[in-house]
Amino acid sequence: MNIEFDDGAKTMIEKNQALTAGNWKDAKQSIEVPIYQQITLRQLIDNTINKVGKERFDVYDASSNNCQRWVSDILSSNGLMTAELNKFINQDAGTLLANAPWFAPIAKRFTNFARVVDQLINGKGKVQQI
Repeated sequence: MNIEFDDGAKTMIEKNQALTAGNWKDAKQSIEVPIYQQITLRQLIDNTINKVGKERFDVYDASSNNCQRWVSDILSSNGLMTAELNKFINQDAGTLLANAPWFAPIAKRFTNFARVVDQLINGKGKVQQI
């Protein structure tokens, strides 16, 4: 999820095997989310965690708690989700997984393994105040 602030600063946050923040990434597909309220990145995150819980916010699962769900949770928890955004974000990955039921457990194990390796290499990470 790319975020542009009022002052023009840009950043990216995403959820894969670990939550990461970094430089803005140009996307092949994107859609703008209009925000008509003053809200900080910290408030976006806090509102989401308060609504869906810390585990759902933090833990990745390719079949049930993936990046689509994460972005949807952020937008819904902050009153920003629209039908158009929902259709764009939640493209049907379920059909793909239904046709390959063996994939979900393998993806979950691989993602968990990647998270452990990431923590071994980079450390468990520190939560920074934003």
